[in-house]
Amino acid sequence: MNSANQSSSVENLRYQLIARKKELLTAHSSILKHRLTEPEGKLRVAAQKPTPQYYQVLSPNDTVGKYIKKKDIQTAAALAQKSYDTKLEKSIQEELAYIDQLLLFLDSAPEQIFHSLPQPRKSLVDPLLYTDDFYISKWLSQETESDSLYPEKKIYETEAGELVRTKSERDIANIYHGLGIPYKYEARLDFPNGSCRYPDFTAYDVKRKRLVYHEHLGLLDSMTYRMDALSKIRQYEKAGIFLGKNLLITYETEATPFDLKTVKRMISSVFL
Repeated sequence: MNSANQSSSVENLRYQLIARKKELLTAHSSILKHRLTEPEGKLRVAAQKPTPQYYQVLSPNDTVGKYIKKKDIQTAAALAQKSYDTKLEKSIQEELAYIDQLLLFLDSAPEQIFHSLPQPRKSLVDPLLYTDDFYISKWLSQETESDSLYPEKKIYETEAGELVRTKSERDIANIYHGLGIPYKYEARLDFPNGSCRYPDFTAYDVKRKRLVYHEHLGLLDSMTYRMDALSKIRQYEKAGIFLGKNLLITYETEATPFDLKTVKRMISSVFL
């Protein structure tokens, strides 16, 4: 298993289908609300110059309809909306039926074959397609070299039971843990030029099948620390890891203390 991109896209497809279903159901709910106040009949439009003329047709035998005056243009708009809603509702119902069928199919997708194997067989098989849960479990269980510098400074325990160096890192770890986002603390990251770093956090973005690196800059009041932080960001950039894409930066100073709520919102917006 060489990269996060090998992970199955079935879960991502299921998420997109569920999101689309929610969008369609919301639109259908609006259609039902429109019906409570929609006028009778249908709209006929006569393409007259310079402006079209609108007629309210109340019966199938009426080929002309009642002329709608300019002051009653909202009636024409409501009839046009009624016609649109009717066509839209049919299309929505058809798509919802297809989505439900596909969601049922995904429950027995090829990725589930490995998932359904007895554990003794699983241990012998190298899966070609697998679920995100399998990839995440495998990724988290892989032994990764951690930063061994100053281990005595890891004194703050997270909700997951690991030790980190600062209170802010503990809070960040607890955010990832609480949101159910898989992560590793200070896991070694090798760069193409042969150098390496130990990002504060390496998190797996399940939606996009990628790793995201998170550095917390906690001593920005120090000029030396700021220069080192800029050098660190430049090193990431040279390795193709960019702010706003797959690199997160949080920070604090004496004047701008760590903002737990804002950091949680940022992490949620990136991963959820």
